[in-house]
Amino acid sequence: MPYYTHGYGPNDDWVAAWDREFVGIAAKVVDAGQPSWVEEMRVTRAVWVIQLVGEIKGLVEERMDRSWSKEDIDMLSQMSAADLVERPDSRISKAEEIRSAMHYLTVLGHATKDSHYRLPRPPPFSESHRWITALPKRKELAWTVWGYRRNGQIHPLKEGSPVPEDSTPVKRPLVSEGTSWGQTKEFLNMESSGMSNFRFLTLSNDSPIPGVKFDSFRRLGFAFWDKRRMHLLGLTSGIKQRVYPPEFYFFAWESILPPDEVANLKAELRKRGRTFYSDS
Repeated sequence: MPYYTHGYGPNDDWVAAWDREFVGIAAKVVDAGQPSWVEEMRVTRAVWVIQLVGEIKGLVEERMDRSWSKEDIDMLSQMSAADLVERPDSRISKAEEIRSAMHYLTVLGHATKDSHYRLPRPPPFSESHRWITALPKRKELAWTVWGYRRNGQIHPLKEGSPVPEDSTPVKRPLVSEGTSWGQTKEFLNMESSGMSNFRFLTLSNDSPIPGVKFDSFRRLGFAFWDKRRMHLLGLTSGIKQRVYPPEFYFFAWESILPPDEVANLKAELRKRGRTFYSDS
């Protein structure tokens, strides 16, 4: 997989990331299974906010409560569901979760005239087409022996090797897979793996498409997916094998965008003459 932080050009001369050309290899499709608890709760929270804002705006339109001030009515009339959770002073925003859910509801064809909160009646119960909401993974921390201390020096242990009798075991904390994959309750209050990696893509000096918008990624659900699902999509590192930085996956992210969007963005970058220098 191409890496955007080395020289690339003749004699290892540095070449702007958007001027590099790579031959891609099709990613293998892997079934990630049903949504994890964190993924499903992100969607549930988004739909709840859409419902709340929609109902309030409905009351405003019908003027059922005339005690509201004109200022409040004007503000509520112009508010979108994403506005309710948008925090300009915070690096982490849940607004994209709202926009992603609204985009999906619009695609369903039932959301017209800003009526996203008026969801269609759910289909009849069918065991074959439904899943049971998964439980959140437990946040666990285990201590594992990774080496030993002898004569004032620390030595690593090979996997499966015993600690020598005349030595003192050296332990280190090992977090659970659920924590490493971002599937514990705590991650519901953090942005998704997709959003974190998108920030690197749009802001990094090594990005081939700096400034790219989230619009084309929104329909793919990246605002919701945990690290495991993004890894199985080939868009971020795993937790057991060699771990690569986000830049390693930039080409994969670029490859799923519409070609005309990429071409227009890179043409604009060249036109503006922007030059980024690798910080690696």
